[in-house]
Amino acid sequence: MKTKVLSSIIVSAVTVFIAAGCDLSVRTPDADVIVSGPPPAPQVDVETPVPGPDYVWIGGSWVWGPGDHWEWEKGRWDHRPHAGALWAPNHYEYRNGRHTFERGHWR
Repeated sequence: MKTKVLSSIIVSAVTVFIAAGCDLSVRTPDADVIVSGPPPAPQVDVETPVPGPDYVWIGGSWVWGPGDHWEWEKGRWDHRPHAGALWAPNHYEYRNGRHTFERGHWR
């Protein structure tokens, strides 16, 4: 039910943006975002002490920000959403003539 409602909202929003002649980039954990070029060199990221059991360190990295530019996202500790969950880090690559970025996510 929630998926159908969410899908309807997304389709409606896309339709409005297309009708208005605007550019739209939908960002979901599994979607690649077209970016203008590669990220800058990584910054130094300091891992702080672990806050408790079952926490995973997610290192800092460049992310494609809402202003359509690279922004540094500091490293952080995060709780696994479920036992055995693995973190897939932010990922940039150049493929098929395009620069793409995929935001990190739990899987």
